[in-house]
Amino acid sequence: MTATNHCNQSDLVANKNLIHFNNAGASLMPKTVLQAQIEHLTLEASIGGYEAANEKSAQIDAVYHSVATLINCKSEEIALVENATI
Repeated sequence: MTATNHCNQSDLVANKNLIHFNNAGASLMPKTVLQAQIEHLTLEASIGGYEAANEKSAQIDAVYHSVATLINCKSEEIALVENATI
């Protein structure tokens, strides 16, 4: 599996003249990430959070499978959790 990063400045939502150095805690997100979040929040608002998660379960499972493949383990051994630095 080869990881590639095709994110360029033009892919970001931020002002093109902005130089952003806070990548550890609050990286600027690409437009595709913002669009995916908006689409999922819209789905949750229309059918509910649990129902939206159930509807997107194949995509969610694919994320766990991709991470497991990347680090050579089982998808059941992956825990993706929210994190914040206080």
